[in-house]
Amino acid sequence: MIKDKKGSIEKLSTIKCISMKNMKSMEVCNKNASKSNINICGIHKKRKLLYLSNGSILKNTENSDNYIIYRNKLKFWEIISCGIPLSKLNSEYVPLSLLKLRDEKVSYLIEELKRLNVNIINIPEDRYYWFLNLLYYLGNFSVNVKKIQKFYKGPFKIKLKKRKESVQIIWKYYLNYKFKKLLPIFIKNSKILKNYNCINICDPITQETFMEVSTDRWVICEYNDNNEVASERKNKINNCWWFDIVSAIQLLGSPGSHSGENPFNRREYPPEYLFDIEEKLNSLKHIYADVMNLTLPIDEKKNSGEISVGCFCYFRFQIHIKANKLFESFKEIGYFFSRGIFLNYDLGELRSLAVKLYESWSITNMEERKRFFPPHGHIYPPEIVNKIINLGGSSSSILLKTTILDSLLKSVTYQQNYEDRLYGCLKALIVLGTINEESHESIRENGLCDCNGSHIINYIRTPMNILENIISEILE
Repeated sequence: MIKDKKGSIEKLSTIKCISMKNMKSMEVCNKNASKSNINICGIHKKRKLLYLSNGSILKNTENSDNYIIYRNKLKFWEIISCGIPLSKLNSEYVPLSLLKLRDEKVSYLIEELKRLNVNIINIPEDRYYWFLNLLYYLGNFSVNVKKIQKFYKGPFKIKLKKRKESVQIIWKYYLNYKFKKLLPIFIKNSKILKNYNCINICDPITQETFMEVSTDRWVICEYNDNNEVASERKNKINNCWWFDIVSAIQLLGSPGSHSGENPFNRREYPPEYLFDIEEKLNSLKHIYADVMNLTLPIDEKKNSGEISVGCFCYFRFQIHIKANKLFESFKEIGYFFSRGIFLNYDLGELRSLAVKLYESWSITNMEERKRFFPPHGHIYPPEIVNKIINLGGSSSSILLKTTILDSLLKSVTYQQNYEDRLYGCLKALIVLGTINEESHESIRENGLCDCNGSHIINYIRTPMNILENIISEILE
């Protein structure tokens, strides 16, 4: 009891608790509140979460008078707290009962959402309560929905239209820029396609178009058939194909008997094409990283007689290049031997060829060997001689082909003196003619044998002294 200035007596107003009795009930506690920063009674002060009548939640984890807002108020609860009867609300969007209106258990929320035909798969569990009360609010008071629709049809639709127009303008200028940028590339690249009559638009490996590959990486594969009449060759337009340098190297370095064939027509690559690849490889490997990576074998163990033979092998690619260089040098001297015959030798034939070449040069004097195989006169590298001489010692056809080609290139192609080149060429051809019937037929067509195919030759065991006599007779 207190007295005012006039001496009248009045009751001191009592502070009531503003918390709800529990999370399900809509009934306010209204017990006398203790003296604190907010109106909370002693019982509810001990709780960590306080549910208020406006739908908000206060949180107190430290058992003090300092409460923080855990969840903001919901407008639907403000409307309910104003005393609007449930009969005036939309029956579909009304809670089952006021007693369960504040029930936030997951089981109850799922039942309510299913009742309202809501698919909860894409709704997080901690958002069930918010989503449900949003449906209560929007479903019962259509005026808010109309406001949203009015905003969408008005300012929002105008903004969306402006954005679409802006995007169309940006896209238009982008296409113009892209076309302007690509037009010179199209003119340049298509002109090369037309000049060479290239019939492929895309690279066979990467499937990149001629617009996406720089022309300095192109290797043109063109066939010039020498057996055609000059007038017919003049009127005939040869089809050509372009390859990216990386694709060309990968095709040549792949396993299988077709690695030396054009994938478009299954014909053997022309010599000029292989020379172009070698030239481009040397000029581009210091410019493009992907070209350089192909020249770096993952596991190079040549000294031990082992060479990696994966899906792509740089040594396979080098075999095609070296074979082309070797047998084209034969042509310059005046003799023809198909590199395809050599590349198709099996392991046994390669072993026989390696041994016969070694034996044919081992009988010559050291000075002559040093002239053909400078500086020490080694026909093969000393570290792998034992593997080659022993027919069962080497099981790598790549190693044998590489070793044989390196030896023949030294004794024929890289010789400066013409007579030495001729001698090395004839010596190599005679040995090649003893490997199999196809090789011997090629030697006979070159006029190095007059057997006319009338007798059978033991290709594996032909005495080397007979071969030396034949070479001496030819040189005389």
